[in-house]
Amino acid sequence: MKIARKNTLRNRTPETWAILLNQIVSYKTRIVCANIVWWDYLSDKLEASEWPCIREYQKCWNVKVRWIKAGLIRIGYLPETAEHRAKTPYNN
Repeated sequence: MKIARKNTLRNRTPETWAILLNQIVSYKTRIVCANIVWWDYLSDKLEASEWPCIREYQKCWNVKVRWIKAGLIRIGYLPETAEHRAKTPYNN
C-alpha cells in the first residue's frame, strides 16, 4: 500500500501538484507543503524555472507542524510520512 502510494505521488505532474497545492487554504501552509513536494518529488526532475510557483513558495517557513501535516495529508501523503516531513528540517 505504501509503495503504491509513493509511486502515485512520484508520477504526478507539476501541474497536478500545483492544482492540489492550491486546495490548501492557508497560504503559509501551502508554501511549506509545496517546498516539501519540490524536494521529495520534483527537484530531481525539473529546474526551478520549470515550476514557476516554487519561487514564490520558497519564501515562508513559519508554519505550525500540525498545519503542515494536515496540508500534506490533503495532497496525498500518508499520515506517518506527513508527520515526519512536517517536522524536518525546519520545524524540529
